[in-house]
Amino acid sequence: MNRLVFFVVFGIFSFVDGLGTSSESRAQSESQAAWIYSSPGAPENQFNYFRTVFSISTVPSTAICRFAADSNGHLYVNGLPLRRKVTRYNETLITAELVEVSGALVAGRNTLVVLHHSWGPITTFQRTAAAQAGVYVSCDFGLVSGTAGWRVVRAPEYVQHTEQIVGLTGDHRIRYPQIIVAANALPGNIHDPSYNDSAWAVPVVVSGPWPSVPYDVETEGQREFATPVPSVLAAGLAAQALPFSTDPYSIAAGIDTSTCTSDPVLTQQVADSLAWAAPFVLNNTGSSPAVLFVTFDFQRPVHGYPYLQLAAATSAGVAIDFGYSEKALSEYDGSYHVSTSGWLNTTGTVGHGYADRYETVAGPQALELPDERTMRWLTLHAWLAPGAAVVFDQVGIVQSQYAADALGSFDCGDAVLQQIVSLCLIHAKVSMSDSFVDCPGREDGQWIEDARLRGLLAARWFNVTALSHVLVRSLAQSQKADGTTHPFPPSNYPAGCASCPTRLRPVAAWPSILLPCFHPMLCAVVGPCAGVRWCVLSCWVGWCSDVRLVCAVDCCRLGLLSVDRLGRVRAAVLAQHRPLLGRRPLACSAERPVADAERRGRHPHRCPLLHSTVLQRPCHPLDHRAAAVQRRDGRRRQRHQARRRLGCHRRPHGGCVCQVPRRAGVRAAADPRRRRLRPGRAEHAPRLLAGGPDGGDLHRPARHRRRRR
Repeated sequence: MNRLVFFVVFGIFSFVDGLGTSSESRAQSESQAAWIYSSPGAPENQFNYFRTVFSISTVPSTAICRFAADSNGHLYVNGLPLRRKVTRYNETLITAELVEVSGALVAGRNTLVVLHHSWGPITTFQRTAAAQAGVYVSCDFGLVSGTAGWRVVRAPEYVQHTEQIVGLTGDHRIRYPQIIVAANALPGNIHDPSYNDSAWAVPVVVSGPWPSVPYDVETEGQREFATPVPSVLAAGLAAQALPFSTDPYSIAAGIDTSTCTSDPVLTQQVADSLAWAAPFVLNNTGSSPAVLFVTFDFQRPVHGYPYLQLAAATSAGVAIDFGYSEKALSEYDGSYHVSTSGWLNTTGTVGHGYADRYETVAGPQALELPDERTMRWLTLHAWLAPGAAVVFDQVGIVQSQYAADALGSFDCGDAVLQQIVSLCLIHAKVSMSDSFVDCPGREDGQWIEDARLRGLLAARWFNVTALSHVLVRSLAQSQKADGTTHPFPPSNYPAGCASCPTRLRPVAAWPSILLPCFHPMLCAVVGPCAGVRWCVLSCWVGWCSDVRLVCAVDCCRLGLLSVDRLGRVRAAVLAQHRPLLGRRPLACSAERPVADAERRGRHPHRCPLLHSTVLQRPCHPLDHRAAAVQRRDGRRRQRHQARRRLGCHRRPHGGCVCQVPRRAGVRAAADPRRRRLRPGRAEHAPRLLAGGPDGGDLHRPARHRRRRR
């Protein structure tokens, strides 16, 4: 027995010691890691390769790499893409992806490559700014980003330009059309450990607005899988109204203005090739240049990274233009975005310039576009010289969406309703990316008014709650000094109350999406857009466990308001939503240490909604006063309800006569349990509910006796 106890204790101490060693090694790695880039600054639409070679003696069972990139980056280990994007961020509070890399490691020499994309100081719906581009890597096994052992070089196959995609409203808010020239790519395989990168430059350590050690993101990586195109809409000849041009905007314009003529024979050949997973060919047998097209139908909206695999017979210098469309009909004017001839309107859904181009080399090759796109229909326009050909082995998209598996299913006898639910679930999955987004692959806006329904659906259908944490955190981080927040954070797009100063409008709307075990959060938002703006959020969260607590949480620190005005607004909010409070209302300072800290004028800065530090400023002293008022009103309401149930009648001097309800044949005055109680706070009333159905046992005067302070 003693020997068994010894081994158990020894095993526990060994396990704890192992945890300590792992945490110590991680802390050491984080302290040594640095933000690096090719040079100071944030160039627009520039791609760079960062590369390092490292050796390990044995492959660990678990190996985590903390990876961050400003603006974005693809992480490869030994040529395997393990992360294609980073979660949206506020630049001053950027987060790091936690990437499990043990499955890609081998004993001996390994390579880690980052394809970094600097967006530059542009306006987007997913970032707050781009003051400095950078890469950060810190791995459990000792690999860290820095100047030692790392090399950087421009990715020459990606054409750098500054023509941002223009939205339908005429403003720049989407990223860039991409142009990839395969002939400019680096020779050799950069993912091979024996690759010679001595000609590459040494990166420099840069200082940006980020924290020295990025925060860990709440979410896991995207679930990514290749999806070949399932069907073809049409294939044939596309007569171009515009000449070939290297202007990035000309790609989409050429597709939109083309006249497509479907060839039934070619269309059938492509359909047969897709059915048998065989190659198909687009070749120009004429004596003059021609543009051949093929338009595919994924049969549902898909989101991710389009890819091509071309066979050996492919000619060099063929420009293949990618065009996309999500829906067939415009809600504005009823015009069609897709024709049975194979023509697509790439501008009607997104805006000007939403297209990409790839220029081939001779022989077999593969392409995966580095930026996300969303589509249902994909058209490829191949600019072919006389006698040139393109042989397609595979065409498809690497779907990228948040890992979500349905907890159940829906089935009914109504076919239309069944189809509606199926389409809604498809849309819910596609719009779950690094957060809840409205237009994945283009604007990618995290609109807070949409997120409430998306969060509830994700929690109920897929048990996904981490995206809700990202939303609430990014919304809190977007709050300004005057209390306003951004409508789709994090973003530097100019939006808010200043755009409509002539009428009242909400300046923030916090979604009720935190966890499935929470009751919906109730928010009251007031604010005149002219003059001083404010935002009052009074949120109640009810646990569905046996604790039965109701917390009053102030989610934002308010300024520019007099205490009197704020008190009146808060009192009105409490009065409006008071019936929805549960019993035993408590403040967010339910624990003794927190209450002690509040009495000393400090606040622990922990938001009970997220169970983590979210707010960076202390609560207003009026918050604690409101919590005290809420507790007092809750006690009064409970006493009043108990008296009504027991038939109590309050007397003018403050006492009450508690009597049981009248029963048939029994006079209340003659009831032996009738008892005159002392006037006072009457805290005995709620305790009467602990007895029987007729109001409880009143023959225990010790429990009814008024307590002395």
